[in-house]
This record gives sequence, C-alpha cells and structure tokens, in this order.
Amino acid sequence: MTGMPAWNDHSDQELWSTVAFLQKLPGMSEQDYAALVMASIAQGGHHQKGSEDSHGGASPSMGGH
Repeated sequence: MTGMPAWNDHSDQELWSTVAFLQKLPGMSEQDYAALVMASIAQGGHHQKGSEDSHGGASPSMGGH
C-alpha cells in the first residue's frame, strides 16, 4: 500500500498541465510562483471532483488553468 494513488478524477489535460507545471517549478522565482497562485485563485482555484473543470490544468500561463 505504498504506491502513488491514481488521479482518475482528473482529465488528461489536467494531468499534463500538472506535469508541465512541475517541470517549470525548479526554475521559477518566488514572484513568478506567487503570480501563478494569485491568477489561479482569481480564476476559481482548484479542480472540483465530479464537475467539468473549465480551466483544465495547473497553471494559467502554461496553457492549463
């Protein structure tokens, strides 16, 4: 029971947006990260299980959120 849980409630687009975000995260400044957080909050925040997420991902500047 130590495996990573499945993210079956996220679309492929959401998962790939998350991967793109994680790839950019190491080189991101605190200011860049804060701007993404604020943009995400302004656009409605996070994925809601059971509903279609119109933002589609992790980050507004990376083609997702």
